Amino acid sequence: MKSMGLVERICALGYEETPVEEIGYRVFLRKEPFLRKVFVLSDNGDDFLEWKEFLKRRVLPLQSGESAFTVALLLPPGEKVSPFLAEYGWVETIWSTTGYGVKTIKKESSAEQHWMIEERLISSTLYPVPQQQKEEVVIYKGSILPYLLLAVNLLLFILTMMHGNSQDIEVLIRMGAKYNPGIWLGEWWRLFTPLFLHAGFLHFSMNSYALYQLGVVVERLFGRGRFFFIYFCSGIFGSAAGAFFRPEVISVGASGAIFGLFGALVYFGLRKPAASRRFFGRSLWVTIGVNLLLGFIIPGIDYIAHLGGLVGGILCAAAIGLGQKDFLRKRWFWQGACLLSFSVVVWLALTPPAVNWYQPFEEGRIALQQGNTAQAISSLEESYHLKPDNSLVRTYLLQAYISSLPQLYKEKDSEAIIRTYQRMIQIEDYWVYHFNLGRTYFYQQQYAAAKREFVEVLRLNPENQDARRILQILEEHGY
Repeated sequence: MKSMGLVERICALGYEETPVEEIGYRVFLRKEPFLRKVFVLSDNGDDFLEWKEFLKRRVLPLQSGESAFTVALLLPPGEKVSPFLAEYGWVETIWSTTGYGVKTIKKESSAEQHWMIEERLISSTLYPVPQQQKEEVVIYKGSILPYLLLAVNLLLFILTMMHGNSQDIEVLIRMGAKYNPGIWLGEWWRLFTPLFLHAGFLHFSMNSYALYQLGVVVERLFGRGRFFFIYFCSGIFGSAAGAFFRPEVISVGASGAIFGLFGALVYFGLRKPAASRRFFGRSLWVTIGVNLLLGFIIPGIDYIAHLGGLVGGILCAAAIGLGQKDFLRKRWFWQGACLLSFSVVVWLALTPPAVNWYQPFEEGRIALQQGNTAQAISSLEESYHLKPDNSLVRTYLLQAYISSLPQLYKEKDSEAIIRTYQRMIQIEDYWVYHFNLGRTYFYQQQYAAAKREFVEVLRLNPENQDARRILQILEEHGY
């Protein structure tokens, strides 16, 4: 039979125990105005026929025609009768004990009103919070700071759209994206400004929703000043980590700072585990895990910034704590770890690489935006020679060659067109470049060379029907 402490507390609520002869059952009755409540405490969870006879003999006779009638059952672990007992309409609530708490098996709409106190009493009596886990949590007064951040993000998103497409890389670079060549050339503020920029409405709306949800919670748990520190410090930490570990990626977004807020909640969960379980359950850990996983799966997401923000948020929260009711003897250690980690990551992000590929790259990028394709190709080729494995350099160099093609076609300079496509293929073996080169050879009546290129098209893109038809024509003419 269940804890005697539960019986005492049930009786303290005004229940009277009704004597029964059956072993393994205890029945308690409480008479309220216009309502009779019967609470059955049992260790018998195996035999439905025994339960049926017991309810018929001992519970149903407790009804009164002048009052409503409701019954709640507390069953033992591993019971098998609850699906059958749930069929009785007058059984309003069924609970079952487990190894870690009380599980609700049935709860009618009116049960919340009738049995809420008893449910809490059962949980607190059978599964009390250990003394060392009884935690004091200070809830701070909220402020407009999270909403102010949302407003600033919205304003800058509108300004970005006014400058052009908010998903255009060049527009984002002009607005202050995390862009390593600019950072290494002295634009250190690019570690900060990406926190306010977003690429597209979906990116903006998702981050805004996350900031609204997390920002209000973290501010209430840590206080306004600590929230401000965690948000920006972890955001810069994430930008710096992304700049060091993925220098070829141009990125924007508040995601690093948002993951910093996740990190703050991780710290809260470690310091106040019982309160964290009460507030968030398992949803916090599931949400963090899912968002980290999506960062690795979905292309175009700077997952390093996410990881950096999460780590930065944990370190920042450990360094400053929750304020009141959060004494930590070795706080100085975490303060030193946070300061050292932040300084090292930012220093690594600001330190240029030994090979100066970024300066000619930046010159080429600017020349390309100004329409000077010859200068752009020259500078970007120099950068490519210094850093051929950098995807950013390859992308812009290909863009420069593509930008030069309309003028070459206009001038009908077939030799220059052929040289351009040949160079593009050396940079990236892409079927479109082979196709356009093959077509140029075909128009120049260099059929053997054209056939060679269309064969390459089918190697890279076997479903290309245009290349297949042209090869068929060439073969029919003996090539």
